[in-house]
Amino acid sequence: MFFKPKDLSLRAGVPYVLELVNTGKIEHEFTAAEFFRSSSIRKIRSGSSEVRVPFFTEIKVLPGKTVRVFAIPVIPGSFQLLCRIPGHREAGMEGTITVQGTATGLPAPVLKSMKAGPWLQNGSELVDAAVPTWAAKAKTVKIEAGEGGGGMYFKPKQLVLRVGKPYVIQLVNVGSILHEYTSDKFFPTVAFFKGQDAAGEYKTPLLKEAEVLAHKQLDLYLIPTKTGTFKIVCKLPGHEMAGMVGTIKVNP
Repeated sequence: MFFKPKDLSLRAGVPYVLELVNTGKIEHEFTAAEFFRSSSIRKIRSGSSEVRVPFFTEIKVLPGKTVRVFAIPVIPGSFQLLCRIPGHREAGMEGTITVQGTATGLPAPVLKSMKAGPWLQNGSELVDAAVPTWAAKAKTVKIEAGEGGGGMYFKPKQLVLRVGKPYVIQLVNVGSILHEYTSDKFFPTVAFFKGQDAAGEYKTPLLKEAEVLAHKQLDLYLIPTKTGTFKIVCKLPGHEMAGMVGTIKVNP
């Protein structure tokens, strides 16, 4: 198995679109957590969705699919790239991403501790404990986004969840244009496992925004940890005013 090219050379401060292309017949993973953490990540884009996060920890790409990462390397260095699917690294799927030049900005940027981030600090532990039984215990719920009746909508307008229960939230765009799902207060309170669409899987400690292309779907795997009622909205220009706003209620 291989990455081609095996070693990638980039320059600090330059914007890139990194195309992760799986030309094989099985799923492969692109893991470069330290590179992603030391870069300014704008988004990833597939044929189904756009996902915005502070950084990714893992990106899996299905056979025949492409996922694009929009990023600006910030901190120079050499970073490991590998596939952690069992047996893939041993078969040759590893490489490096080298960032040349000088760190951008003053004062010079440095990697902060993961404990300084705005994400749920014990989120990874909650996810790890739930993964073995996720398929059996997770509840699947759906939020549709679309246009109709002279406006735009989320359906249902209120989603009701429970603390501590794993969920697969299906974000389904039944409309004819791009729609966005954003919940600034809810996302930092969940243990986030992954986002998944028709092209792959995207892991991060914190989801910021999820955009779903027309007639496409993105699934969010997460565990709510805080009770309350949280606003969910589409922040694309004019969409909230047209009615695309709702709530996520988390009960004990």
